Amino acid sequence: MRVIAVDDEPISLDYLKLILEDTPEIDEVEIFLTGADALKWLASHSAEVAFLDIEMAGMNGLELAEKIEEMQSATKIVFVTGHKDYALDAFRLHAAGYLVKPATVENVRKEIAHIMSTSPQMVKKPIRIQCFGNFEAFYNDTPVKFKYRKTKELLAYLVHRRGAAVSVRELVALLYDDRPDTESLQSQLRTLVSDLSRAFTELGESGLLIKQRGMLAIAPDVFECDYYDYLNGDESGSNSYMGEYMAQYDWAEYTAGYLERKYH
Repeated sequence: MRVIAVDDEPISLDYLKLILEDTPEIDEVEIFLTGADALKWLASHSAEVAFLDIEMAGMNGLELAEKIEEMQSATKIVFVTGHKDYALDAFRLHAAGYLVKPATVENVRKEIAHIMSTSPQMVKKPIRIQCFGNFEAFYNDTPVKFKYRKTKELLAYLVHRRGAAVSVRELVALLYDDRPDTESLQSQLRTLVSDLSRAFTELGESGLLIKQRGMLAIAPDVFECDYYDYLNGDESGSNSYMGEYMAQYDWAEYTAGYLERKYH
């Protein structure tokens, strides 16, 4: 989760930053001494949560919250102030939280927990798929281990298809260099499927693989993926694309070329 904090008091801002950086759910913290600087940054970045001091010189926190709402309506606002008198104004602006200074670790974490419980889309998924550069699969930032090298390629192709079902015949042709579809190769494919299913079931993620009669698919909503984020226009996906897509697989070259032509 990426958050911003805005306060014209440097000491208070630095203290809040330390608390936010020590909050497990938060991955990135950006701080600003003025609302103008925060808005300039938000013009080309996104933030899930904004912690705003209310009493600031120039643009105050209430005015800043209204501008953030206009720019990024999904950003949750948490006001941090030395006074309790602004609660009604915060309520009027549909603030997600309201903290009285000095902020504490406990109160900040309670606000983050409340925001995440009311906004399920903010919950970080433990499975992360990397398509840009070499293909990799992670669980809680640790690489997922497979027994067979081709199991990883099987997963890569299913991710590449973005939830579309793939026939056994197509998978055999892809994984075994267009060799004739024989019972022996189908048996080898079943071994790979079993290995893939085992790897994620042992991690408590049995819902990743969707099996139908003669068909396989991936459940795209159970993992995070830089490629999917990129196609959806998410900034984090755009930042991670450096011109390579599943670089270790020849069959991915067409998509790599398409991405290069379309987006660069």
